[in-house]
Amino acid sequence: MNKRLDKLWWVDFIEGDLSEADLKQVEMILKNSETDQLIVDNLERLRQILKNNDPIDVPVKDEYFEDLTARIMNQVEGLTEEKENIESEKINNLRHFSK
Repeated sequence: MNKRLDKLWWVDFIEGDLSEADLKQVEMILKNSETDQLIVDNLERLRQILKNNDPIDVPVKDEYFEDLTARIMNQVEGLTEEKENIESEKINNLRHFSK
């Protein structure tokens, strides 16, 4: 089987994106592996459910994304400050011990 398909072959199988050679290998796997067959069955059911349901309303207002960006950046800045404090403390400790 193609290396690229090793981990995601179930999705490729369901979407019909396998080569003939890979398809034959997958069919053999599915005949002999209840677990893989269960995974494929569940993914097919999930795909059907998602197709049959209404799309989720996603906010498209600029204010939403601006607020989201601001919240993310605040958290990043907080982590950066925390990291700088930790590094500064480590440097001070090293200076203290090297005296």
